[in-house]
Amino acid sequence: MDSLEKIALSKIATVIANKSFLKVGSNSVWERILSNTGYENLYEEYSKYLNPYTYNGPFENDNNFFKDYYIGIKEIFNKLYDNGNNVKGLLFLLKSIIKEINIEFIVEDRDSVLEEVSTHRKKYYLIEEYLKTLPENDINMFLEENQSLDFKEFINSLKILNLDLEIVREKNSIKISLERFAGTLELEKEKSKLSEWLNNLNPDFRRVYEQALENYISGNEIATITSCRNLIMGLFSLAKDDKTKWVMGLKKVSTDKNIELIEKPKDIIDQSPLISNTCKYTRFKAMYSVYSMASDLGDHSLEGPKIDGEMYLEDVKLYDAHLVLRMTEDILIWVMESGRIEEIKNTD
Repeated sequence: MDSLEKIALSKIATVIANKSFLKVGSNSVWERILSNTGYENLYEEYSKYLNPYTYNGPFENDNNFFKDYYIGIKEIFNKLYDNGNNVKGLLFLLKSIIKEINIEFIVEDRDSVLEEVSTHRKKYYLIEEYLKTLPENDINMFLEENQSLDFKEFINSLKILNLDLEIVREKNSIKISLERFAGTLELEKEKSKLSEWLNNLNPDFRRVYEQALENYISGNEIATITSCRNLIMGLFSLAKDDKTKWVMGLKKVSTDKNIELIEKPKDIIDQSPLISNTCKYTRFKAMYSVYSMASDLGDHSLEGPKIDGEMYLEDVKLYDAHLVLRMTEDILIWVMESGRIEEIKNTD
């Protein structure tokens, strides 16, 4: 069963293999990438998949194995990552790959973009040339608005790995830099266990979780958020009583003090005066708020207040989907670590 990281690495290998933003015009590209990180042995092992050409003396021929370019990249990623035992090695490799990316090829319809930003006073022939004229904060915004689909999926896949890209100005050039989000390796390892744990609970849960990841990588924010909402409802439904709603399962799973004394979870949600103010039911409220957010920005994103005949709808962005996805993962990790689902199933 593939882990979260292997799914993301496979996606990264896929978009790199499309050769849209990382050009492979010679056999030296991957030799340079792997040699610069000290992995010449991996180049020797997989070069037949990485090199576009073979040579017979002075004669250059197309390499028939190059059609399996994706396989070579994916195998290198998996071997280097080593099921999470060599995260630093993977980071070094990704940084080396990013150094080979030419900023000119990460933009969708480059010629049209250059024509659009050119004026009668100044015609731009290179994306980098135009970026040098922009303030620091506007560079990333411009590229985010104009990046190609492959490059967008590359970035989104990196974010699944707790990584991100930043475009920075260095002296007289524009460079792409790899950044790592704050987070412990222990937390990352916990997230990698989620897929297997969800599959053990119900294979459909694993499918919906991986669907959420797929939707996020593809840039489909509404579908990502909707999958998260479905996952939250499905997970807590495992713990509910017969003929009750999923929030009853959330109440049973929650470990808030005296929450077992609450007959109707809706009283907590509505802050009913019938319940004591002594206990705050913090865990229940936090997890329900994530569900509520996922509902408002997902399935119900086309609903909104109407004022003076005008509808006011939420403008859902991909970073909203990233927020909901991460919070949903945190809920899953909490439930997994607490063992509450298994405990309730064993006592019912």
